[in-house]
Amino acid sequence: MSIKNDKTAILIITFILFAISLIGVLIFYISSDYKTNDNKNISKLVDFTDCQNNDNLSKCTKEKYIDNKKINIRYEKMKIAFAGEKPIGASLYINDKEIISPDDGIFRIDNLLYVTKNTILLGTYEPNVKNIKVYVYDFHGNQLSEVYELDKDRGILVKGYRFEKNKIIFTGTKYIVSKSVILHQQSDNKYVIKNADLCQEFLASDNLNGSDMYTAEYEMEYLSYNKLGKLKLIPGSEQTVLEYLKSIGCNV
Repeated sequence: MSIKNDKTAILIITFILFAISLIGVLIFYISSDYKTNDNKNISKLVDFTDCQNNDNLSKCTKEKYIDNKKINIRYEKMKIAFAGEKPIGASLYINDKEIISPDDGIFRIDNLLYVTKNTILLGTYEPNVKNIKVYVYDFHGNQLSEVYELDKDRGILVKGYRFEKNKIIFTGTKYIVSKSVILHQQSDNKYVIKNADLCQEFLASDNLNGSDMYTAEYEMEYLSYNKLGKLKLIPGSEQTVLEYLKSIGCNV
């Protein structure tokens, strides 16, 4: 009787260990496949430059394929509002799903967008935004990320962006409020006042220090098709105001 019980116990333990091992293998392969797909997150560049520059076109369309999946991108430009009419902002659609609404009041979408199999990365020009604001949406219209201030304490705002090796790379520059003006004489009796360029601004300003960060790059990694990592400074990409001024030939 004891031998029979021992065999039964061994069979039960063996079955349990087998089941645990099987579950572990399945989890490993599912996780590996998930990560592999993420690591191979292909991006396609969508260039609307020609369409944007054509005043006769009110709508821009592109078609991209990723892993045999067709992605239709439709961008509708901001409509000019006449007196008494409600302004209609720019809008964006992926496979006819509204991503950017005309009610959002966006002036214009950046010429260059990036699409992956499940997301779209774009920059927008909108009220009260210096340079651009960058968004990541999934194809259902859910906002996954919004990036504008890369470093609030240092005043670094997004200037540009690109998709590179499963990461979004942001280029940021210090936003400088120009306070200095230069008087230019165009003719014997015509003078024009213009904002000073950065070289002149630096020499005239008491608040702009040469050691201030002027430009840097930041990155945000795709952790999965609908999850992004934290915004991180890319070490070694920083450039101070003084370094930048010297690089553009300012006599400082």
